[in-house]
Amino acid sequence: MHLNEQLKICLLALACRYPKSVIEIDEMVLGHHVCQIDAFAPELELEWLQVYAPQLLQSPAYLVIDPQQSAVYLLELSRDIPAFWIYCDGCSPAQRKKTLYQHARKSPAFTRYVMHLVITCFLLLFDALLELANEPRLAR
Repeated sequence: MHLNEQLKICLLALACRYPKSVIEIDEMVLGHHVCQIDAFAPELELEWLQVYAPQLLQSPAYLVIDPQQSAVYLLELSRDIPAFWIYCDGCSPAQRKKTLYQHARKSPAFTRYVMHLVITCFLLLFDALLELANEPRLAR
């Protein structure tokens, strides 16, 4: 899918064609003042931009979804770096990592792993303290 249109039209087209997709803003292109913490559905992104950056919705944009990339470029800002990253499966890498971590925390294997790390750190610290206690002290 390739589309050269205003950003608003690109987001609407994305919402129609890929209803489960999410969009993540690239703060390198848009800066901190327009960025949010998480990825959102195109409709929510559109609403958010209407409130916080309405001028961007009229900007010329290039939407591309192909095997190499899924992104929206704002042509007036950067033709090389996408302003928005698109995840057609409905989950950004940050969201996927957070979900996997939450599931892992609930598993007994994760609890055993954390306990193993804590005990290992404790034993290493204990060995270091024993070595310090057994070192001959320098006479003054």
